[in-house]
Amino acid sequence: MSFPYQLRLSKKRKTVAIKIKQGTVWVYAPSTISHSWLNEWLASKTQWVMKYQAQSQAQSIAEQETKQRTLWLFGEVYQLQIVADGHDCIDDERKVITLQGEPEQWMLAKHRFLQAQLQPWLMARLAYWQAQMGMNVTSVKVRWYKSRWGSCDSKGRLTFNLLLASLPQECIDYVIVHELAHRQHLNHSPAFWLLVARYFPAYSAAKVQIRQLAKQF
Repeated sequence: MSFPYQLRLSKKRKTVAIKIKQGTVWVYAPSTISHSWLNEWLASKTQWVMKYQAQSQAQSIAEQETKQRTLWLFGEVYQLQIVADGHDCIDDERKVITLQGEPEQWMLAKHRFLQAQLQPWLMARLAYWQAQMGMNVTSVKVRWYKSRWGSCDSKGRLTFNLLLASLPQECIDYVIVHELAHRQHLNHSPAFWLLVARYFPAYSAAKVQIRQLAKQF
């Protein structure tokens, strides 16, 4: 083996493929593949893999640096400055947000700022939608999620992703309606989506917009 890789085998796959994601090499192959043949085939692809792995890693680093220099707030993108001395402030005219903190702890500064921005707006909108939908909740928390925007359990405890603060406000409304609908349907059945559509008819468009914007955060 000339390079490390992650192997994914599938009974349905009939061909072998290589994909490079953020510098990591993924190999997809049929579950019946001969491993000796696979290793020889991969060895023949070493030069190609090394070339595109370096490009993928460089792109990942560039994207990370871009994220360190920008911050999305309620659907608007701002240039981000982290300063050791001073205080958090928003310059809407210049589209610049300055946060107090250590430059190497930029993610902590972002999360602290987004939490402070989201909490009051979220609670106000949640109260509005609760009244509209006639839904009660027992608790509300905000935390960072990697792959979900909110959750609701059988006891009526709601948790929202603090990255909601990066989305346009109408998208946040959709997420709130979505989670409140789970107070009646703890699933994604047709009845659940009918309930969502009753209060937020444009939910499909909101889902698409959220999916597209999430790639920027």
